[in-house]
Amino acid sequence: EGVLTYLVNAIEHRQGDDSNESSLIPYSMASAIRPGSTPFMPEDFKSDEVILNEWAAKDLNASIGDEIVLHYFSVGERRKLIEQHKGFRLRGVVPMPQPVSEGEQSDWTPRFPGLADAESCGEWDTGIPITHEIRPRDERYWDEYRGSPKAFVSLEAGKGMWGNRWGSVTGMRLQSEDQSIDGLRSELQSRLSAKEAGLLFTSLRKDARAGVESPVDFGQLFLAFSFFVIASSLALTGMLFAFSMQQRNHQAGLLLSLGFSVRKVRMLFLGEGFLVSLIGVILGIGGAWLYGTTILGLLSGEWSGAVSGAQFEYSPTVNSLVSGAVGALAMSILAMTWASRKQLKREPNDLLNSGDMVGRESHSTGKSKWLDSPLFAIAFLVAAVVLAWSTDFAKPGSSMDFFGVGALLLTSGILFFRSRLSVYAKSGGDWTGPADLNRRNAGRRIGRSLVTVGVMAAGSFIVVSTGAFRKNAFVSCHEKASGTGGFSFLGETSLPIYDDLNLIAGDDLDPYDLNKSLLGTSKVVPLRIRPGDDASCLNLNKAIRPTLYGVSSEEVKGRFSFSDGDWSLLDIEIDEGVVPVVVDQNTMMWALKMKKGDRMEFLDGSGKPFFVELAAVVTGSILQGGLYMSEDRFLEKFPKQGGYRAFLIEEKPALEGQVAEHLEDRLSNYGMEFVSTAERLRALQKVENTYLSIFQGLGGLGLLLGTAGLAVVVARNLVERGKEFALLEAVGYRLGLLRKLAFDEHILLGLWGLGVGSTSAMIGIAPALFGSVGELPGAGFLWFFLALLLLSLFWTWFSVRLVLRTSKLPLLRDE
Repeated sequence: EGVLTYLVNAIEHRQGDDSNESSLIPYSMASAIRPGSTPFMPEDFKSDEVILNEWAAKDLNASIGDEIVLHYFSVGERRKLIEQHKGFRLRGVVPMPQPVSEGEQSDWTPRFPGLADAESCGEWDTGIPITHEIRPRDERYWDEYRGSPKAFVSLEAGKGMWGNRWGSVTGMRLQSEDQSIDGLRSELQSRLSAKEAGLLFTSLRKDARAGVESPVDFGQLFLAFSFFVIASSLALTGMLFAFSMQQRNHQAGLLLSLGFSVRKVRMLFLGEGFLVSLIGVILGIGGAWLYGTTILGLLSGEWSGAVSGAQFEYSPTVNSLVSGAVGALAMSILAMTWASRKQLKREPNDLLNSGDMVGRESHSTGKSKWLDSPLFAIAFLVAAVVLAWSTDFAKPGSSMDFFGVGALLLTSGILFFRSRLSVYAKSGGDWTGPADLNRRNAGRRIGRSLVTVGVMAAGSFIVVSTGAFRKNAFVSCHEKASGTGGFSFLGETSLPIYDDLNLIAGDDLDPYDLNKSLLGTSKVVPLRIRPGDDASCLNLNKAIRPTLYGVSSEEVKGRFSFSDGDWSLLDIEIDEGVVPVVVDQNTMMWALKMKKGDRMEFLDGSGKPFFVELAAVVTGSILQGGLYMSEDRFLEKFPKQGGYRAFLIEEKPALEGQVAEHLEDRLSNYGMEFVSTAERLRALQKVENTYLSIFQGLGGLGLLLGTAGLAVVVARNLVERGKEFALLEAVGYRLGLLRKLAFDEHILLGLWGLGVGSTSAMIGIAPALFGSVGELPGAGFLWFFLALLLLSLFWTWFSVRLVLRTSKLPLLRDE
């Protein structure tokens, strides 16, 4: 039978309900046993009844039915001693036990450290304060009976008063006439299991296989980062193939006139394009090897922040090379098919009469006529305004809403430019000046002008806007709404600490010799830890079971910035067996690939499953890597996970880490180690900033191809209009003036693309530029405006200079 023996502060006898008189016995042992397990405790013994031994009953002058009150200390949160009491009715009096020899202990009482070996009550060293005077008669009782209990209560009552996370009994009384000690030990061991002590077994192989599945697929990631490189390449491929097809209008018209079907003519031209693309793909495989090696080299060097310093080796497989080649070839064929789709729809006679060049592109076909109207552009503009109006400019997370506003404005700007091209193409009559002529010429090739402006606008929008999301060093880590929550240091210990470091400093029972004046000006917030996987962006492996933290919501109230919810949600009731938790946004989106309201399954301290629900989301904080639940819920699920192993320090700026240094020194035996929250946040931000740098770098490469496409368009337009320039030159226009007119005409496309993309991007990053949300972006992204503008000016100037470097008068001889 289990026995629970406890040292109570006092046994008090109250003389009556209406009397204030009482007497008490200081510091006595009291035992709790199951009713019916001993002759002196009957089966019908109630949980509100007590039995005293003869010595205690005589000392208190107590009678059956009197009220007896037990005063005792209980260990509260952070090992605070809380004095409590509970009243009982005296049920009976038990005879005195046999005297206990010196050095021995009562059968009811275990050998408590600091108590069992004490020769007198004055030598007790139990770690609890002595608040009652020890009388001479108490010393004589100790000398004769040692720790023999003076009171007995039911085991149910004892567990309610003195049970804790270490257990609910202090000993066991075994009665057996036929079994030896070894037999009892063997039977006892067969009834116990390691699982009851919190030992759980997991499959290491299964966890290892699941863990190596990185939450970030770098293949897909760089494919997404290279989107504008791919899009620009396809646009350039389609445009060049369309130019080639336009030069062969006579051939196409002749083949169709001779009876070749449209399908055969298309297959003939696409077959030629296929052979050219095949050569390009073969060359591209070598380029892919160089590109992949360069990218992985950057990940090991300049971009190492994205992978936390991990090393990579480029090792392509045959399947990856073949699949990449086939994919590139297929996309090239699709781009050529799309670019040549209109040519073979024309009549053979029309193709034969059009010469090498296509005349004015159709702008009012049934499929594209609706694009000529500005109403569609206005609709996207209205949607952007509505979204911006309904978005709270000051709330965390508004940046993504305004990014959507910018995307809508980008679409609206491109569609508006499309409608303007249609107007330019339809304009007639006399031209009023060079600007009017430039606009009309831009409308002559609606498709190629729109492709050029669209690629440049989209590229500049992504490159400029992503630069604004780069995280910069914050002003102070002492701001409560920042990513540090106002804490300057965070640390962990190898061994748990059970005391409240804020209160125990300078106390008589302080075992750490803490500096009271130093800690009195600071605040230490402790957290309980259930060890698990690091789910921050610093861990490239998949987090199977993220670390769980137990935190008091009151101690972190008003700290950090939330995109959804706050700390108060930790104390709400959801469904039975479901625990609400706070999670960092990056951990939720990237490491866990979940969203708010999703649930994860965990095992509690006894191996039983329970669920946690992502109830609140913190943005851009040092809380990455774990899930944070209420401390009370933590103790419910993990009652044996005692003490605190994580600590957050809030200190005055003038102290500059003195508190962290002091605690590391005093708690070195516990493995205490602190790190600056500013360093932690910078390490986390470095990962995000590196990804943005990669996106900007690869997006810039795609934009470079886009500006190269602008050069191709300029050169092509000027070559097609060679005879026009020759005529203008013949009637008196100087070659320098013609170059200026051509430059002004085509720079319009570059300025439209940059203007639409950059303006939309500026609207999209408005919260970061003018709001209080997040951190202000650095001036680095402004350099992209200048770089993009210079690229556009350079390629336009280069193309004009290349085509119009000499006189075009010889072209008139063909007329």
